[in-house]
Amino acid sequence: MLTHGRNVSYDIPDPRLPQASQWLISNPNRINLGRIGLQYKGEFLTESQISDPRQELDLWRGVITSTFKVDGQLVKVVTQGDFGTDTAVFEVQSALLSSGDLTVGLDFPYPPIHSTKYKYEVFVGSYDFPQNHTTSIVENTKDRANIFHQLQGTSYFVNLRWPASSLQLSRVSNATHRYTLSLSSSSTLKFTANFAPDKQVPGSPKAIQRQNPIDWKEYWTHGGFVDLTASSNPKANELQRRIILSLYHVRVNSAAKGQSPQESGLMNNGWYDQPHPMYLATLAYQASPTRKTLERWDPILTATADYMASYAWKNETSGYYDLGPPAYGVTENTPSTQSLNLAYEVRLPYMRSAVLISAKIAYWRYGLDVAGSWKRKLRQQVPDSWTTVADNLAPPPQVDGLYAVYQGLNSSWWNDTSLTKDPRSLIMLQGILPDTPAVDAKVALATAQKVWEVWTDDKIRGWGRPVLAINAARVGSPERAIGHLTAYDYWVFDDAETMLLELTLPLLLALTSSAQPTPSPTTTTLPTLQSGWYFIRAVETPAYHSYLQTIPSATPGPAYLSSNTNAGQFNIISGQLVYNTGAGQLFMNVEDPADKTQRTLQTWFNETQNQYGTFAFQGDAVTWSVGDIARPNVAAWYVCGDQGRLYINTGPYGYQTPEGCYDETVCRCCGDIVGCILTMLCRFILMGGRRRRFDVMGFMGITIRVV
Repeated sequence: MLTHGRNVSYDIPDPRLPQASQWLISNPNRINLGRIGLQYKGEFLTESQISDPRQELDLWRGVITSTFKVDGQLVKVVTQGDFGTDTAVFEVQSALLSSGDLTVGLDFPYPPIHSTKYKYEVFVGSYDFPQNHTTSIVENTKDRANIFHQLQGTSYFVNLRWPASSLQLSRVSNATHRYTLSLSSSSTLKFTANFAPDKQVPGSPKAIQRQNPIDWKEYWTHGGFVDLTASSNPKANELQRRIILSLYHVRVNSAAKGQSPQESGLMNNGWYDQPHPMYLATLAYQASPTRKTLERWDPILTATADYMASYAWKNETSGYYDLGPPAYGVTENTPSTQSLNLAYEVRLPYMRSAVLISAKIAYWRYGLDVAGSWKRKLRQQVPDSWTTVADNLAPPPQVDGLYAVYQGLNSSWWNDTSLTKDPRSLIMLQGILPDTPAVDAKVALATAQKVWEVWTDDKIRGWGRPVLAINAARVGSPERAIGHLTAYDYWVFDDAETMLLELTLPLLLALTSSAQPTPSPTTTTLPTLQSGWYFIRAVETPAYHSYLQTIPSATPGPAYLSSNTNAGQFNIISGQLVYNTGAGQLFMNVEDPADKTQRTLQTWFNETQNQYGTFAFQGDAVTWSVGDIARPNVAAWYVCGDQGRLYINTGPYGYQTPEGCYDETVCRCCGDIVGCILTMLCRFILMGGRRRRFDVMGFMGITIRVV
């Protein structure tokens, strides 16, 4: 493909060779190893044949219990999985088993074809081509059997085991790859099914049923969770449920120990598994900051950065280095041959349908910076090409004060439903990535507000809600963040949905009692809060949960973050941060520096109103802005000295912090756990990105009790 005067070969479909391109897209591919289900009178059960369905997920023991009726007869199915092998154990109870009407069916599909006719076969495979593959029973004894499946260059075994003399395995027909497990005179059926490259004897149903709860207990009693059980906020229970259920989903969808699942987990046959080497290398070094880690990742980062620098091309007119075309956005709804300088993510389409190499404007800069830092840690020279491209990348495109998906769009693009149906890439500029000079905080906030207006609840899918939550927390709207994570009407967990709060709370109690000892919750004594006023407190160490006040209390003087006992009561009225002293009002004043590049501005309370800048709430965060200082983060503060003197930070958060000071965010709080817990939770989870770290999910490694 001719690209800016260069003939470059990309792994993208060739319109002149559509069949060859489609073949390369489809091969090689992941496959669905098989289907195991209940048959009624020789045919797989359909949804229309069952009534009164109920499914209960026991998170603590990893057991799913399903009950329903078939022709008025009760059927109960208990399913468990083995931690150490690709094995599932099933126990079925029903009078229909002894009559022979209810049996277990096994079927083996052919790999997906990726055609329009078979739109959904990518998830389950195709059962229409039995002549293209073979299956056979290679052993069938009184308590076990083995089925061998051969399809082109792939082969594997399904190894079955059951209590002695209880089951019979038979093939339905040589024209299909369906098999039946049936009983002769019992209403209870148990068996294990193991998928493996080789023939083997799997664990017995009894052994796996005994071991599975032990392994789940081991899982639940290591690591940690955010405990919201003490909160009275009406959304806390739902958020708690989703936190715990998410831990369960991570475990059951992981393909190996410690390996997080790709986008669709094990539910769908997906390829979306971008590696993001710079991101992962950073995490690896945080976990083990050794030279061995640096040397292990160096070849990967070097090759990636070399490619990134070579892909960018210099625009002689603008003087910037541009990315694309071809380029493809993270939302996969941008024209790849026209997309230039996508704001967040540019992706070069691979020949496989959804496997894409990542390239970004904001992310590109981050990646090259990480690669350069890696070389410096190794005391190696940073290639000039990396630095040149990183320092001269085109800025993320803007239109009318808002970020645009890619360069060349005008303001009418907000009316283009093909783009606005999923505009998540724009909010990922400030949320997924740490603060970067490439992203203007004010423009990012205005863009986020526009996205919130356009991308409404009924349009959000998949990982859109977590992305929205991360962005909302970063721009100072924690209530909106929690709202996205607890959108009851639009975001329903559909895996064993009947696992309700009654199951979650006992699990939390078990987790709390079984995990390592944690500090007991403490009671914070605060003055009685007056109606219409808030406490304002810090949300980061070392001033965590220190409260805004003056010393002595309720008198004019410098602003401090100090003891809860003398916490002041505040509100923002007409841009003024007002201190209700009980006897009158004081106003926070801000230093007006002669040098507008001054990084630290003094704050104090006075009886006269502030004349420099405007205060506001972004969600719960207290912000300050002024026209003659372009602050990259309007919610950035410093707390300095032993007494906790409070200053405004006019520069980037977590960057070049003055000696003796700490970066801080201060938020309003309604005085009890109702309003404070959710704010702290969201900020605790997401603050890592703001600190230029990538430990956003690092809280999962410890037990956290929010008090």
